[in-house]
Amino acid sequence: MTFVNVAALTRYHAKHSMPMSRLLTFTKGSRSVRIQCYLHTSEFSPRGWYAKAERTVELSKPFGLQT
Repeated sequence: MTFVNVAALTRYHAKHSMPMSRLLTFTKGSRSVRIQCYLHTSEFSPRGWYAKAERTVELSKPFGLQT
């Protein structure tokens, strides 16, 4: 099981947090999802995409849109 905190746009809601967002990229027919982290400030690391936090997670079945 994987838990992803997809957004934290305030520095005040937790003791050790920083403004960040997550981008989840799904590809039709693929069993994996790419998870990327974007830092909105430079307090922890340079602002921008934070490669150290990037992950690829396997899904239980291939991704597809239901119509």
